[in-house]
Amino acid sequence: MQSWYSQKKNHRIAVNQAKIAFWRWSFIEEKMTHWSDEYKIIDAMGVDLQTSDEDMLKPVLEEDRDRVDKIYTDAYENEHGYDVDYRIVDSDGSIR
Repeated sequence: MQSWYSQKKNHRIAVNQAKIAFWRWSFIEEKMTHWSDEYKIIDAMGVDLQTSDEDMLKPVLEEDRDRVDKIYTDAYENEHGYDVDYRIVDSDGSIR
């Protein structure tokens, strides 16, 4: 059985190699409250954390934007959490 530390380390390695990132946006606090360091590897996200809904939507692939915005709005209006997967466009135009 792997220790908690080993599991966490393996998770971080997998997330980094897959070039995915995660974060938690608090609608109440209007800021990100949790995030993975891997968000920095996504060019379109830059090195600064997003500070508004508009910032959060900027890198989202245009055809995913309406769906993502509806999920954000529903979560905010109904005061519940959400998980959402979407594609982003890097500064070089590649899609992740």
